[in-house]
Amino acid sequence: MLHISELISSLQKAGLSENAAVRFAAIYFNEQSGNADDTDTD
Repeated sequence: MLHISELISSLQKAGLSENAAVRFAAIYFNEQSGNADDTDTD
């Protein structure tokens, strides 16, 4: 499994800001752990 720091580093190399990369990684790992926020009702 990809480590969060590796994911953040890769996202920054792809052009994302540090803040955006951290947010993306947090969402990604939350979804991978099965704790996705399922508040969408549409």
